[in-house]
Amino acid sequence: MKTEIVTFYWSNNYGALLQAVTLKEYLKKFHNQDVSFNNYLPKKLIYKENISQLNRNNLKFILRIIQKKYLLYKWKLNIAKFDKPNLNYNKKDIDLYIYGSDEIWNYTSPFTGFDPFFFGKGNDKKKISYAASLGNASLKNTNYLDEIKNCLKKFTHISVRDDNTQKFVKYCININPKIVLDPCFLCTPDFISGENPKIKNLSSQKYILIYGNYFTNNDISKIIEFSKKNEMNLISTGFYNKWSDKNILNCDPNDFIYLVKNSEFVFTSMFHGVMLSYKYKKNFWISQDPYRSNKLNYFVNYLDLANRYIDVLGKIEIDYNLNRNKFEDWLSISKNFLTKSLSDK
Repeated sequence: MKTEIVTFYWSNNYGALLQAVTLKEYLKKFHNQDVSFNNYLPKKLIYKENISQLNRNNLKFILRIIQKKYLLYKWKLNIAKFDKPNLNYNKKDIDLYIYGSDEIWNYTSPFTGFDPFFFGKGNDKKKISYAASLGNASLKNTNYLDEIKNCLKKFTHISVRDDNTQKFVKYCININPKIVLDPCFLCTPDFISGENPKIKNLSSQKYILIYGNYFTNNDISKIIEFSKKNEMNLISTGFYNKWSDKNILNCDPNDFIYLVKNSEFVFTSMFHGVMLSYKYKKNFWISQDPYRSNKLNYFVNYLDLANRYIDVLGKIEIDYNLNRNKFEDWLSISKNFLTKSLSDK
């Protein structure tokens, strides 16, 4: 079966890249699908990926970001084998379309706006959604409700990533879609080994990983105090944080996984910072970024992780055995959703 994934696959965000490539690899490896990515992306989104983080006066910083973008460009082409994005949608002979994961339904995003393509408009082939998200959008700020309702009705199966999106779908078409896990939990692609001598040399001592750029002054003070108390350096990746001891920006997703897996602790404001910290059983704390709260709240509440916010930072370690059965059941539900959705006509 020829399958296309519709998502924001051509990104410079580690989480977006990893969710996309992991879903593709899972479908190929465990469901024998002939999988590709639909390479349509909106112009504003492509532009944002190209120029993000370049609006600074620090030439040294800009050169590091350019180096990072070039490294990711090579990774996308040579390792992940992505096709380059296109501003136009070219129809192909595809049997099944899978929409998601990521914020493909965030019609308030400044980089996509309301793009009916990501709701399946004009696509009469079989289509399902896996872990699609509304992001920080809500019913209060849409002018496209009727069009969205008509699009959602034509999906064979729908699953979402958070309860905000679940409530939205239920309001639109009166079904209660399953909330499934992010694709990063489905498997680990063979080429994401998490081993890299280059990064290992830069992080040879015990360290605390920083991933994200939304940290209040109070958060920063607590993190710095925590690092001094534990006598470990702060390493920031993906984003430049001047209060970190070291910033490692020129990383590809393999390097990023290495930094997560080998860290002693993680502080993050990013959705996938939480997902990957949980996957690799790290002790992590979350900076509560209002933009990402809709995406994170269900995961945090369902797995009893409310004590992982930085404002309650303490000595509490995560007991990964405590909710192990709950998590494994959720993972089974997520995989079973795909199995059933792929087999149903």
